[in-house]
Amino acid sequence: MTLMEYMKYMEETWLLFSMCNYAAKFAEKESAKKYYFRDNGILNLFLTDPETSLLENRVAIELKKKYGDEVYFYNKAVEVDFYVPEHEWLIQVAYSIAEEETREREISALLKVGKHLKAEKRTIITYNEEETITTNDITIEVIPLWKWLLKTE
Repeated sequence: MTLMEYMKYMEETWLLFSMCNYAAKFAEKESAKKYYFRDNGILNLFLTDPETSLLENRVAIELKKKYGDEVYFYNKAVEVDFYVPEHEWLIQVAYSIAEEETREREISALLKVGKHLKAEKRTIITYNEEETITTNDITIEVIPLWKWLLKTE
């Protein structure tokens, strides 16, 4: 059994779901997917440093529930965790952006990808940090997961 077959079976049994790379060529969309667990409890069984992975997985679950298959990730020289084209929305997930290196990486990715895609809204979802960042007339909302979850319902 190949890895792709195994992943397909896991999707069919509702253990996983996948997202395609918005920047991938048509032929690569099926082979270059990102996979998420439908239940954070199952994912937590496999992790030794779970914070960021569980946070990103939780955001993926919520986006999948709300937007179905119209959620993607973007990876072409720079990666953005989620892109919702219908709402022109780029989303990064980081446990914390308190460290300058992490902060710059997350902001830079949203700004760079936003030059290539329609992106009216840019968000960084964190564990508990909140602020509004404005740079070059572009606003990035930094919001804690709990507050973002309340807004999405």
